[in-house]
Amino acid sequence: MGLVAGLAATALTGCVSVQPRPDAPARPGTGGPAQDLTPQTAQPPVHDSLEAVPASEPPASPPLPAPVAGTDVCALGRGYGHWPAGSPQSRICENTYGR
Repeated sequence: MGLVAGLAATALTGCVSVQPRPDAPARPGTGGPAQDLTPQTAQPPVHDSLEAVPASEPPASPPLPAPVAGTDVCALGRGYGHWPAGSPQSRICENTYGR
């Protein structure tokens, strides 16, 4: 019986409730208006700095190669791919397409 009484006493001493005193002042920040939780968005500062930079012309693109005549796939590869005659690319194309 001593063990049961000891366990009961230990369990009861851990359960303590405290009632606030009626004359205690209110905690700060509990009686004010509700906080606005909507997301706040603003323009990033980049816009201001970009407006201050003078506009400049983009660099010129390199010239395109001259068009290759014909519809031969291998001719297009030699013209635009700069395949040398007898190169592996040229031989593969000739063997594949027979041109």
